[in-house]
Amino acid sequence: MKQLLLAIPDNEYRGELHYIFEADGYGIQQARRIREVMDVLTKPVDLILCDMQYPDGTGLTLIEKVREVSAAPLIVVTDVAEDLQKVLALEYGADDVIVKPFNILELKARMRSLLRRGQKQEQDSNFTVTAGALTLNIIGRQVEYAGKVLELTGREFDILLVLASEPEEIFSRYKLAEIVWGGDFVGDIRGVDVHVKRIRRKFYDAGIKEPPLKTKWGEGYYFSRE
Repeated sequence: MKQLLLAIPDNEYRGELHYIFEADGYGIQQARRIREVMDVLTKPVDLILCDMQYPDGTGLTLIEKVREVSAAPLIVVTDVAEDLQKVLALEYGADDVIVKPFNILELKARMRSLLRRGQKQEQDSNFTVTAGALTLNIIGRQVEYAGKVLELTGREFDILLVLASEPEEIFSRYKLAEIVWGGDFVGDIRGVDVHVKRIRRKFYDAGIKEPPLKTKWGEGYYFSRE
């Protein structure tokens, strides 16, 4: 049974989601404050739904704290429609953002997409991708570059995996979205740029001055072995 964490501050709305997803067979964990979310995450969960505002802080603070302890797929469910807020949520580590009002079937599709990727990687339990100084362990979602460990989210890992599997090949934003999100991609294609920017930043944070993710202006992104 997949464990779903509903980190939703509104009691009524959280209750509605609980009813819907429990009927779909999920095990449900609930939290309405950031500190409650962190208490729940002392045990693993498979997927997190969160909001952008909490009684004890912002959604960005929550995402940042979650990413310190968990790489579980995280979807922001919010009524904040501003592009800046959506981009910031992705920058801080969310895998997806969906703005209310929305069709519950769309949310379910996005959740299934994220969970399918995790299941596929578990099936490839002994599979490792090596490209230059980079090593990707599929089952553990572990990333090492020149002996340094990088902590990536699910989407970040998938994007890096696609690029590293075909070094020097240029992938447009649309091609990356098609491969990584599949038919479930909905939203602004600039979200791909946000994820790539975050991956690069993690290389920099690890002390790597020349991240292997390169841009071919006007064409797309590629992984450089050098």
